[in-house]
Amino acid sequence: MKTTHKGRTIEIRSPHSPHNRYGAPAYGINGVWKTEPTESPLLGRPGQSTAELLDELKRFIDQLDAEPNVRHTTYVWWYAPGRAEICPRSKNRVSAEHTKGVGAPCTDPGCRREAALEAQRRARRTGITAASLASVLTRAGYVNAEKHWDGVAKSAGFMASGEDRNRRVAVLWSKSLGPGRVCAELAEIADFLAGKGYRVEVTPAAGALWVFPKGSAGERPVWPAGRDGWAAEEK
Repeated sequence: MKTTHKGRTIEIRSPHSPHNRYGAPAYGINGVWKTEPTESPLLGRPGQSTAELLDELKRFIDQLDAEPNVRHTTYVWWYAPGRAEICPRSKNRVSAEHTKGVGAPCTDPGCRREAALEAQRRARRTGITAASLASVLTRAGYVNAEKHWDGVAKSAGFMASGEDRNRRVAVLWSKSLGPGRVCAELAEIADFLAGKGYRVEVTPAAGALWVFPKGSAGERPVWPAGRDGWAAEEK
């Protein structure tokens, strides 16, 4: 027999059919008669009638359609066209492919772990690193200080280093005026970066700048409000 139910084509071959050699009713959903990758036939129970199997298949389809999420362990062809797809993550795995909803997150435990790790990595990506900020400053004409093997500056210029998992970049000048003061060169850099849209703060000791990605939330008053409480050297 052949019929349709909620967008699925259901075919059933009775155990007495010349095309059925399994001793139980065989069925196909949307032309699929065997599961992958084992090639196991889709069968009802021994002694089950065609009508009983059809009723069981319809109830299972109704149950799938009533669920808000696609089951990762259920084959795509059980679902209405356009609702489910093979998860792209599973295509490169040694294990069998699994299912996800079209345009929806995958519910497979392995995929959920991978998605959580990717979300953590994205949260750590700030779009700002010491190298990228140094490139911005050098293109603007600021000199990147040469350093000794121990990181101490051996020539005049700025120094940039990533901090707190690259959430921010600390910018220093090769000369320091001590706590509470900042050199004119660093104040000029602060003006330049603030004008570019970066969030620029003065470190608590006022000996360096904290530079955050554009549009990010920081910890202290932004430049130039951060000038309050410390003195800049006049050129």
